[in-house]
Amino acid sequence: MKEERRVLIDVHCHIGAMRDIGPRSPGGACVISRGPQDNARCIDFARTRGLVCALFAQPATPSWAEVCGRVRRREALAYVHPDRIRFADRRQLEPVLRASRNARVPLIVHVSRHDRERVPPAQAASWLDYLIEAADGIALIVSHAGGENCREVLQRARVLPNILLDLSLWEQTAVRAGCSGGDEMLRILADNIAPTQYLFGSDKGWPAPDEVGARVVAALQPTLGDAAKLLNGNAVRVLRSCSSLPPN
Repeated sequence: MKEERRVLIDVHCHIGAMRDIGPRSPGGACVISRGPQDNARCIDFARTRGLVCALFAQPATPSWAEVCGRVRRREALAYVHPDRIRFADRRQLEPVLRASRNARVPLIVHVSRHDRERVPPAQAASWLDYLIEAADGIALIVSHAGGENCREVLQRARVLPNILLDLSLWEQTAVRAGCSGGDEMLRILADNIAPTQYLFGSDKGWPAPDEVGARVVAALQPTLGDAAKLLNGNAVRVLRSCSSLPPN
């Protein structure tokens, strides 16, 4: 009998092709906005597909008040990009951090870059410590496992189980973090975090191509066993607080 393929819950995806792929349960993915200008389209897309949505939370933009309100009402998560804000101005984020704490919903943070520039480790460390304190125990999902600052993330994740690593672009992260390759990076993760701290992300348009999930599952299988089941279980647990998001 042919084994049924398990669809991975994608916690880091973007607006996809909106093709009909059959029924999906609410909260079956987290659609992330790429910038403040994308927030409205992102939440509309997520609503039509019954998905969780993370909005780009950047102070001093026209959408700032709306983002804070939606997080407060548990209609969306906040996606914070510290590289867009000076650390000296970190208090500007307090409204959306307070909304996340009060709503007890996950906070998503990006402490790396995708270009030739890098977020300096000291800067990433300062932001991580600030956001960890501000999170007050809610799930803190770090995009791309921290990118070039993966080791800064791991230093904190090994003692704080509420820090979870989204494995989107994991092979790119391995290069940026100075690993010999993706396998070495995954071994370092296994030595530092619990199985419950892994999350699958594709960084692709939803739904992601099957091979994206198959590749990470195959890489994790030797260490984590049934990696697909584990990743989905972790995603369900962390997104559970968002699964009852009210309709707009």
